[in-house]
Amino acid sequence: VDHIAQDISEVQELDAKARAAGYAYYQGGQLGVGDYIMKDTNDDGRITSDDRVVIASPEPKFFGGWNTRFRWKNLTLSVLFQYSVGSQAVYSAVANDIASPFQESISREVYGNTWTPERTDARYPRLGALLYNYNSMVNDRFVFDASYFRLKNLTLGYALPEKWAAAIHSTGLSVFFTATNLFTVTRWPGIDPETIGSMVVDMGINDDPYPLARSFTFGVNLKF
Repeated sequence: VDHIAQDISEVQELDAKARAAGYAYYQGGQLGVGDYIMKDTNDDGRITSDDRVVIASPEPKFFGGWNTRFRWKNLTLSVLFQYSVGSQAVYSAVANDIASPFQESISREVYGNTWTPERTDARYPRLGALLYNYNSMVNDRFVFDASYFRLKNLTLGYALPEKWAAAIHSTGLSVFFTATNLFTVTRWPGIDPETIGSMVVDMGINDDPYPLARSFTFGVNLKF
């Protein structure tokens, strides 16, 4: 995206330059005020598929995790963190919102962040049903950083006294509490930055499926 059109004369001027170069228009579709004007990267006076360039990569620069275990007397605490840094992805919910027909809800990311005459510095173009233009095509304004830092697992255990285990003819008795997916630190605007498509046709696309569930488990370990 070069910018959002703020005046109809701007659109008319671009179309006039395109016609002077032998083309019908600068950018196809119902281009009007509040719409994205795409960048003419090959400088031929119009917007075509030849202007597409690589703008992001779904591959993280580095990723990993670490597990830490603390022990004090009969208490044991295990913590597993994981992280991914440097990947980018298309948040497809935004494109769906921009292209949506009448009476459909929009995402939290798009709400209040679309162009209006009073909000000319918006990130996203005007909303309008059945607008056949470039607004909903994949572009750099739909791309977000998918880096994240997550507390994946936390387990707290307590080993009960040996006499308690012996009373039930056990060699070991302990109780534990486990929590998974407690929190995630990320700038990703959707539900879960980890659910990025990995197949060839959807690599780098996030369709906001059902997120990872946060779970809490209590249990007892018996050894015989």
